[in-house]
Amino acid sequence: MLLQSLIVYLTLLAFMAFFAYRSQYNGKKLQILFTILGFAIVFGCRYGVGVDMLAYKRIYDQLLQYGTIPDNIETGYVYLMELCTYFNCHYSVYFTLIAFLQILFSILALRNSKEIWSWYCFALILCCQWLSLCNGMRQALAYSIFAYALTFIPKRKWLIHYSLIIIMSTIHKSALVLLPIYPLLTYRKNWFNNIKLQLLLLAVSLILMKVGIISTALSYCESIINALGYNGYLDSAYASKVSKEVSAGIGFIITILIFIFCICYSNKVKKFYADTMMPYFYNLFFVGVILKYLFISSQLFSRVNWYFLNFDVFIIAFTLAYLHKTRNNMFYILLCLCLLTFVAVILRGDENTAYFYFFWQQNLYR
Repeated sequence: MLLQSLIVYLTLLAFMAFFAYRSQYNGKKLQILFTILGFAIVFGCRYGVGVDMLAYKRIYDQLLQYGTIPDNIETGYVYLMELCTYFNCHYSVYFTLIAFLQILFSILALRNSKEIWSWYCFALILCCQWLSLCNGMRQALAYSIFAYALTFIPKRKWLIHYSLIIIMSTIHKSALVLLPIYPLLTYRKNWFNNIKLQLLLLAVSLILMKVGIISTALSYCESIINALGYNGYLDSAYASKVSKEVSAGIGFIITILIFIFCICYSNKVKKFYADTMMPYFYNLFFVGVILKYLFISSQLFSRVNWYFLNFDVFIIAFTLAYLHKTRNNMFYILLCLCLLTFVAVILRGDENTAYFYFFWQQNLYR
């Protein structure tokens, strides 16, 4: 499955990046639709990719065959499943729909930064955010809508922003923790400008992670987080994966290097793309990086932090675009770090569910 996985993911990257590049320069919106559909169809046809994939399939099949569903799934997400079951769709259609919405709202979040579209494809595939989108599908969809909702902050369209937050909460109620984001980013566009201070905060978070003080305190707080909807049937498998990721070696170091790279170039990239969503996305990204290491021992806090940390794919895309456009040789180093991330994830595909099986290959799945 290693060879097949490499072929599928790299072919998908080439397909998505090609049509995104064409669309961003000739202005034909139909071509970016090919990028979106390519992602949706490939990941709609997957089997076993993502820790929670089989659990979601089981729930959909249960709804399709018996008309019943677990009580802890929010109404908005149930409607999406019921839309597919109404037409008696195969579960691959259901997964395609969710993947389509995830990538659609992510691209819409960059609708005023079309030159970033192709770089977003590189960051999405090489940094393996597709695996995150395949894991907690409900929250991943809510996160994608949140990225789009942020685009209404510079325009001061608070009603649309909060309407999207409410819609998100019907998909995953943890989205309600995002209610304070609008006033914070309206009050100040750039919250983090001091590079040295950011690197110091990153170092402190890594030290505290190693010492374990935060993890001790978390044991008294997780009951509160459970109320946000993380104590259900889909988290047991994910929890075991989180505990394995904490002790990761080379992949752990590569991720930190990518974060340091993005932090060091952040002011230059924000200045270069001052009229885009880059400065707003960066605030959330940096908060996510710090929280990642402070709360790395808690799968519950890690899932809440998805709404912040997953903006790394946007920041990496903007940084790649900036370095390439300014002909900075550091572009190749960052691209290599992203490629190493991809290789590290794929080589462990039998452990982290990254190996790609099509749904007609169920008999090959281990």
